[in-house]
Amino acid sequence: MSNNIKCAKCNKFASASGDNTVKCKGKCKRVFHINCITKGICDICLAQKSDTPGSASPISRSNRFLDLDPESLTLKTLLEELNKKMEVVFKIEKDTSFYAKSYDEMLKKQEEYREELKKEQNKVQDLQNKYSHLEKTNQALEQRVQALEQGEKSRNVEIVGLKMKENEDIKVITEQITKQLDVKFSEVERAWRVGRGEAGKRAPPLVIRLRSEDARNRLLDKKNRLRSNSDIYPDDKSTDRVL
Repeated sequence: MSNNIKCAKCNKFASASGDNTVKCKGKCKRVFHINCITKGICDICLAQKSDTPGSASPISRSNRFLDLDPESLTLKTLLEELNKKMEVVFKIEKDTSFYAKSYDEMLKKQEEYREELKKEQNKVQDLQNKYSHLEKTNQALEQRVQALEQGEKSRNVEIVGLKMKENEDIKVITEQITKQLDVKFSEVERAWRVGRGEAGKRAPPLVIRLRSEDARNRLLDKKNRLRSNSDIYPDDKSTDRVL
């Protein structure tokens, strides 16, 4: 061994017999400056020792980023291994970018669905409000109709027991009744039979609606003048009561 030798780590000359140098205790047996080696063993031998079975060191070749044999390491193999590792990294970055983009698109779609749902909910609310308004309006109209019907009924006079002639003329019969009861026919709004008469059965009542409650009351006051069908039908000799 020459008196001067290069340190295997820093590549600077050192004295082989000097106090500032030491040989690696590992397989390589290379010379290092004392400050260039830890615990008497170089990093390469330390890594090889970690690769041996049963080693307590937490560092293993399978956990290293570059799985290379230090003794056969060249610039070419290093670059090839680096390229392989970088391809993996690029693929991971590409996949990550794809999933990130997909996630952003999903969030955008989710926000669009929320907006559409909100619009539909507003439409439903509008329809419910319209339905509620229509329901209230319908109730008001029903009450109005009932009031009108009640008002109209208060002007009705029902005559029961009056015979129903074939092809009878309600207008002529009503004129005869108002004449008999001393009420003007012009005060009559309308008149009709309640239902259809059937042979062998009692004739349906005749309803006369007056134009005012006053006219109805005057007609009722004189209703007793109608005692039988003969008061309306002169050619009818029947004594059947008219009420």
